[in-house]
Amino acid sequence: TIEDSYTGQVRVVDNVPLGVGFSGSLISNIGYGVTELFEQSYQNVASMTSQPFAESLRELQALRRNLNDATVIESLNDAVSNADEIDVARSLDNYIRECTFVKIALGEMTKEELKILPWQQALQFNSSIYGTRLYLGNGAADENPTCAQAWTYISTALANTNNATVIQAVNRAAGIMSNGIPAGDFGGVSQALNQLNLASNDAHDFIRAAILYPIVEKAAAGYYNDFGDVSNAVMINQAISQRNVQWSAEQTLFMTTVRPMLTFFEGFIYAITPVMGFLFVIGIFGIRLAVRYFQTLLWIQLWLPVMSICNLYITMSASREMASYSADFLTTFYGLERVDDVVSTWIATGGMLCAATP
Repeated sequence: TIEDSYTGQVRVVDNVPLGVGFSGSLISNIGYGVTELFEQSYQNVASMTSQPFAESLRELQALRRNLNDATVIESLNDAVSNADEIDVARSLDNYIRECTFVKIALGEMTKEELKILPWQQALQFNSSIYGTRLYLGNGAADENPTCAQAWTYISTALANTNNATVIQAVNRAAGIMSNGIPAGDFGGVSQALNQLNLASNDAHDFIRAAILYPIVEKAAAGYYNDFGDVSNAVMINQAISQRNVQWSAEQTLFMTTVRPMLTFFEGFIYAITPVMGFLFVIGIFGIRLAVRYFQTLLWIQLWLPVMSICNLYITMSASREMASYSADFLTTFYGLERVDDVVSTWIATGGMLCAATP
């Protein structure tokens, strides 16, 4: 049997030659065993023997960037109600344009406070004069609620991030898997926050803020467009487009190929192991080739321990940068931006260090 140490999946393979099977079992456990010994003293840092490289950083980055995925919004709609008219994103867009930005226009909050206050406090406009239009299945109450009334309905809709369908959609968008399928809880998110000294932040509030962030950006463009400020609306839309292009180009080649490369070289070494016995009988030339084989074997088995040390370094460095922030840091839109900056920097650094490993 072959077991994936990351996912726990087991595959049974029949008719494997004894030499290849024995050498594969022996060789694959050398680097893995050494790495396990290393990680006994790592305490709270992510383990390379149970998670991919920089997984905690990657998860937080993916949550920050990918939760505008259509499946996440649709799952939130379904969690509110199965009715066709439910549209949480459109309701939020309306509320933010017609209530939150009106609150800013009236001088009750600054644009800076929109970013640095917890999202509940930043978005809520407790006004009985101004109103909006919602699509949350509340019948006549959706048509012309005041901003104060609308916030109650919106808070109820956003509470559905606890719904099992929404949780799976979020984990799918962020690539947080368990046994090959999206995880059924936010345990992976909580673990990632814990490993980066952000355990005091609630995972559900972080998820809600991450879902809201792109909607707030879109609503800002809509608000300026409504009031004829075309230049500001165009500028915001261009900034969003440029950022999305940058994100799509930031995938580190080594980060996406390191596991296939490790698998190929290990498989190659397993396959030629039985041939090593014949090399010893063809003289000095064969012995030299055998020595090089063992050097290659040692080289490959050191990759995982070295990557484990790199993983420890970048996780601790990112955690140290996060240590000075408050308990509700990730419930602010500024917090989301800051987390994205920090984890992107250290993922890039980790990719460079990993690329130097071979």
